[in-house]
Amino acid sequence: MMFSVNNKISKRQMFRLLTYDLMGVGTLLLPPALAGSAGGGGLAAILTGLFAGLVYCFLIGGVVTAMEEGETYPACLKRCFGRVFGTIAVLGYALYFLCLGGYATYIFGHLIVSELLKEQSFYWITAGILGLCVYAVFQGIEGRARIYEILFWFLMLPLFVMLFFAARDIEPARLFPLFAGPVKKISIGAYFSFEVFSLSGIALFLAPFARKRTSVRGACTAAVLFCGAVLLVL
Repeated sequence: MMFSVNNKISKRQMFRLLTYDLMGVGTLLLPPALAGSAGGGGLAAILTGLFAGLVYCFLIGGVVTAMEEGETYPACLKRCFGRVFGTIAVLGYALYFLCLGGYATYIFGHLIVSELLKEQSFYWITAGILGLCVYAVFQGIEGRARIYEILFWFLMLPLFVMLFFAARDIEPARLFPLFAGPVKKISIGAYFSFEVFSLSGIALFLAPFARKRTSVRGACTAAVLFCGAVLLVL
């Protein structure tokens, strides 16, 4: 099968790219973070963080609208804030994503060693994960989008089946009232939740590759709502 190669991705492909990023980090980091901070108020924390994430998506749409045609987000930062402050902001983004990616890789590697491949070396598994990341980078944004588009339901359907069979263990009486816990704990949990949903800001870097720039806000909103629903069920 032949595909056109124009370095552009559709709204659906952007939605699935963002969904993988949000759910990959969210399912690894958010449950233990909420258990340690919000406790029984985890559901309220996710709902509050979800609302903040939707507001953030609205702001992302405004930034994308302010970007010039074909302009990248780093170039937009330098144009709006000057070369020095724009460069500092870009370096801040780079450090943030580097630390987040490193920590997520560390957690993922230990999860594989402890639950799946118990006799294998953590370092070799981590090297394999990083190797896949490097390969994906060299395949380009369009190649990654097509792969995610194909694999989306192959990965999501088993997850939905597992959640369906686990639903019998839910105790609805323990979920309400939602905001009955200490405000401080719920606020901390809501901050952690928003940190996950704020990863939709990656769309700012994807904007130049969108077939229609007006679709960026919709893709972000759909990804946040989808991942928020999955995390609420989890």
